[in-house]
Amino acid sequence: MDRIRGLPREQRLLGVAITMVVFFVSLFLDWAGVDTPLGDFGSNGIDANSWWIAGALAVVAAVLFAAEALNYPPPFAWASLGLGTLSAVLVAFWALTQFVDATEGPSSPKLGAWIGLVAAAVGAVLAAVTWVQERP
Repeated sequence: MDRIRGLPREQRLLGVAITMVVFFVSLFLDWAGVDTPLGDFGSNGIDANSWWIAGALAVVAAVLFAAEALNYPPPFAWASLGLGTLSAVLVAFWALTQFVDATEGPSSPKLGAWIGLVAAAVGAVLAAVTWVQERP
């Protein structure tokens, strides 16, 4: 955790933005599937009913943290790093629930689920550490 706190502020902010973009891209990869002798059958992240909520939250977090890193004023007065952190944590929670759901039955998590879970978790940790250090 000291390594994360030791990173410069801008690197942590851009790290959150990048991980949220990686998470968004991972939604279009295979998240769950079954490997059979007849072929591979799978579903990607956008096959989940709530994928658009997670995608929107990832975009919100990415925009807020990138704007803060580039010293650009937030689009709304109420938009802050707290809102971005909440969005990143909710994205990580969504990714975890979808990852667990991919392990039920005969299916197994695929590359997209792993990428999405890791990116969301790293983004949430970076966002939380940054937000905690900047709270008044």
